Amino acid sequence: MTRLVALLGDPVAHSLSPGMQNAAFEALELDLRYLAFRVEAARFAEALGGLAALEAVGTNVTVPHKERAFALVEAHTSEAACCGAVNVVTFHGGRTVGHNTDVVGIRSALALLDAKQGSALLLGAGGAARAAAVVLVEQGFSPLHIAVRDLQKGQRFAEDLTVRRPQTAVELHPLDALPGGCALVVNATTLGLPGNPFPPSLLQDVLAAGGVGGTVLDLVYAPGGTPLATAATERGLRALDGTDVLLEQGAASFTLFTGRPAPLDVMATALGRHVATRFPS
Repeated sequence: MTRLVALLGDPVAHSLSPGMQNAAFEALELDLRYLAFRVEAARFAEALGGLAALEAVGTNVTVPHKERAFALVEAHTSEAACCGAVNVVTFHGGRTVGHNTDVVGIRSALALLDAKQGSALLLGAGGAARAAAVVLVEQGFSPLHIAVRDLQKGQRFAEDLTVRRPQTAVELHPLDALPGGCALVVNATTLGLPGNPFPPSLLQDVLAAGGVGGTVLDLVYAPGGTPLATAATERGLRALDGTDVLLEQGAASFTLFTGRPAPLDVMATALGRHVATRFPS
């Protein structure tokens, strides 16, 4: 009997996860099918319960539901607990377990970028930003500048982060007053997704915040690269969009769903790229 693996989010039409995961299932001859479902916030709990009732293997969770999923699952892995956000839910004997594989993808992307330590600018305060913050803190980026549109949400995020990581030096900024001289810039907002373009003036401010010789990681992905990653590369900065993060977090998710090592080459091919290598030193 074919079993279901899902993706829950809003939006999901742009997602490359179904093609990537289904290619991996087919390569290993697994009787699994990965489907994406657009789910409004008000119905997320209902959707998660429906997957459990259907005896689905599990689900990936994407914007804007990662913090919501954290609050709903019955158990968390240590990485999910550190983030306060969940991007994978597995079902074991009717019990929901929350994981966070975003941290795996972000760690891998920063290794590819060979990002140098220093101050970091993190755009956003949602579930992806929570995973990014955990990785940035563990890798010694300080201070961590968090820039947000909603200052109240940003303040809650900053306070939660300092509770989970008491030694973290966090500074909060509105999007129209970004700091300068940051060694690393990470976009963890939805700016750049279809229907949500990156404002040109903000794009220039973000690039200026990175200064000379900095690195940029955009967690959004798009065919041919995102506006932020493309503009950063044109400026001579080391930059990646979110495709490599998607690949690595997807491979970790695959292993959680199947108990098998992920066929990384197959998944990379499904994304239209080779397995990435490090930037030259």
